Amino acid sequence: MSLDAFNKSQVLDYIEKLAIQLFKEKSQFSRADLAYELNAFGISSDSNVIEKLIHELYNSTTKPEVKEALSLVFLNNDLSRGIVDNAKIKQWVSNGQLEKANSFLNEQEKEVRELLLKLSSEITMLVETAGDFVEKKNLVSITTGNYKIERVRQRAESIYQNYKTLLDSYDYAKQKVINLIEDYCIIRNEIIKTYRENVIKLTDVFGPRIKSIEPSLFDFDNLKFYQTDQMIEDIKLEFDSIMQSCGEAMAMINDSISTDLSRATKLIGKGNNSKATLVIAGLAVVKSQLNASKKAAKLSQNVELLKQKMDYDASNIHADLFRLQLVDKKINEIYIPAAHLFQRRFDEIVTQNLEPVFSSLNSSVELNDTFLQKNSLLQEYNELSAQIEDHIKQVAIYNSRIESNSQLLIDYKQLYENALSHSPRKPNLAKKLLSLGAASKTHRRDFGEWYQKYQPIIISYADIQEDIKLDREELETNQSSLQSLKIKLRKCAEKIEKNSLEIYNKIGENSSIQDKISKQLASVINILRIGRTVAEFNIDEEHLTPIEIERINSNVLPDEVTMNLEKFMASLRSDIVNIHDEVSAINNDNSDKEDDLEVMNDNSEDTSSKETKITHTTNEKTAIEKVHSKINESVSREQAVLIEKQVLDIAHLAVDVVEETAKLKMLQLENAISSKRYEQQLETLRAQFKEKVEQVNDRSQVLAQTIRSINSKNQPLHVDSLKELIDVNDQFWITEKEIITALKSGKSITI
Repeated sequence: MSLDAFNKSQVLDYIEKLAIQLFKEKSQFSRADLAYELNAFGISSDSNVIEKLIHELYNSTTKPEVKEALSLVFLNNDLSRGIVDNAKIKQWVSNGQLEKANSFLNEQEKEVRELLLKLSSEITMLVETAGDFVEKKNLVSITTGNYKIERVRQRAESIYQNYKTLLDSYDYAKQKVINLIEDYCIIRNEIIKTYRENVIKLTDVFGPRIKSIEPSLFDFDNLKFYQTDQMIEDIKLEFDSIMQSCGEAMAMINDSISTDLSRATKLIGKGNNSKATLVIAGLAVVKSQLNASKKAAKLSQNVELLKQKMDYDASNIHADLFRLQLVDKKINEIYIPAAHLFQRRFDEIVTQNLEPVFSSLNSSVELNDTFLQKNSLLQEYNELSAQIEDHIKQVAIYNSRIESNSQLLIDYKQLYENALSHSPRKPNLAKKLLSLGAASKTHRRDFGEWYQKYQPIIISYADIQEDIKLDREELETNQSSLQSLKIKLRKCAEKIEKNSLEIYNKIGENSSIQDKISKQLASVINILRIGRTVAEFNIDEEHLTPIEIERINSNVLPDEVTMNLEKFMASLRSDIVNIHDEVSAINNDNSDKEDDLEVMNDNSEDTSSKETKITHTTNEKTAIEKVHSKINESVSREQAVLIEKQVLDIAHLAVDVVEETAKLKMLQLENAISSKRYEQQLETLRAQFKEKVEQVNDRSQVLAQTIRSINSKNQPLHVDSLKELIDVNDQFWITEKEIITALKSGKSITI
């Protein structure tokens, strides 16, 4: 869409007011959001026209508050960068302010390099979190043992937050690399524009004897990164589960000790004194602390399993930083300097030598209208190319967003369906009538409680669905515009070719013009080949995807270790059961003898044999009482049973604590072994990338020396000085002798 197709002054006034409003509200708009707002002014869809309007307003306004608002509130469609920031380098390059553009890129490059180095050096610290939190204990938590579970909860939270910080840092570094690539592509587009315009100038003079190869541009959207939002989502589900389990465990332990202490209190007075009650209360505290230790050990196992996944992700992030550093180094030390030098020196070599000849052609009255048409067509072609590139980028953005959100829908589906399954049903009419309206009130209350609990899940799920719907609409719009623009571009290219042939036919075999240009033709073709090669710089295929190290199997310990642990725990439990059975048998025997004694006393048998039996039974009872020691003194049967149950529970809990702690130690050992193996893989990758970085260093040093040499020379620059910008063999270059031979024989020359 042309800027003349609508009332531009009205649009700029509206954008200014909207920017100030959004700035005050601390809100932001994507480019597509702004395009939607401008529909009323005749702007039918999102395009790079929006960027031009923002950029024009930014440059024309004298109000600092408007400049600040414009730079902060309007973002590109992936919300990664301000439109004003992105437009700066475009303006500098298009206006020929290459030094400003280069200075800006150098600042960006320095920031990216420092960011990658800092993240790489701090990554180990981010995943090590033991002791990163301050424990707070109170009397209740000490008594119940809940502080142990709270310690697990704090550790899990600390690990999760550090993991999130790591991924956020990677995401930030990744975006900086992407921004730098976008800025490089702006310079690349100018090189392509220069290449095409000068190829057409040559075809104007030499006609079909000059053939060009359209630059094969690398699509930097093929450079992939880890999807950190998906990684966070995967971990968050497990993290939330641990947090919930910690809360439930603490509540359960509190309820359990409250029940035990309440039961002990009710037994006061059932014996001769309250010593037994104190014993029971003490056993309840011990039981609660052991229970807390058991729960804490089990929860810690879950934390270790979570940390296993985090360690693997962190190792992958660390490995991928090697790749990003290499990509960053290539772009900043080879691609950008080469592109910048080409842009700066092209005019010096080509324009100064050939422009007088081309100017004389342009000033020809006979060709004036034809050249005006050509210039108009070239402008249209460049504009269409820019729009096509923009729509290609938007298609990639919306495809990525749809893919990411579709995966989120899959992840949320189970939670969403679970939320819906708990939704209270409306009472039918009969139930409403029979309850005199009470059923409706109950339903409203239940529905309110349900909605409050599940509202975040339901709203998030609906928002994701709406985002996908809107993104698909934008995707279809951009795809449709892209196809239409490609058709227009092809037609425009055909018109340019026809126009160039018309100019060539009007010039005819003007030997003087061809002779003037042919003397410089070898240099022009070679520098255009340099430009095409610089524009075709790419990223090696092996470095396009994130590095993924080998995942270590979590069961790294021998099966024999696990089997021995299981045998040992089974043996302990068997011993507890045997001891309990023996004690129960003695108590039951004592109980029977006590019953016998009571029967004898009730019958008052006055025989010698009965007296002997009574005496014998009484002696046995005295012996058993000594065995039970002071705890059994004045203890009621109910208290004794409760004490025996508490002791047995404690014994079983003690075994459980030993078992869960042993499992935890095994997991921690497995994690330590896995971490060590991950580090070994990282060391291997570090060595491999070090070699690749050294290769880039060798090439960048040659390039840097070439740039210094060119900048230090006072004499006119020759194309041979620029040959070091690219790494090609001698057959790549064309000589003046080959040019003369080709022109005389009527052969075509391919640029």
